[in-house]
Amino acid sequence: MKKATLTHLDEEIIVMACGDLTRILYHNILFIEYSQPYVFIHTSLDKKYCVFTSLLSIAEKLPLHFHLCNRSTIINLSYVNFIGKENQGYVLKLNSGKIFRVSRRKYKLALEQFGKIQH
Repeated sequence: MKKATLTHLDEEIIVMACGDLTRILYHNILFIEYSQPYVFIHTSLDKKYCVFTSLLSIAEKLPLHFHLCNRSTIINLSYVNFIGKENQGYVLKLNSGKIFRVSRRKYKLALEQFGKIQH
């Protein structure tokens, strides 16, 4: 896999890989997951983009409605319909039903950020 570059703009990320440019609007991003050494950007358009970068380098430039819920996942809180405790752990559930674990350290911040998002 070739190394891709990311450019962050006000409302979108531009991914450049193999000579192709792709614009991904922030509001279309469902979640971003890290699987060393790649970051996968999953969109509401059923597309998945692979980028060779660190999760933290993406996280620090995303808008406030994105939340780093554990070491390997960033969630767009605009697509979350539930945050709470389930089976002795904390979880976020997307509108699609997909469930993500939230670390204990990140749970309180997730609740605060979720409360500020207008659905």
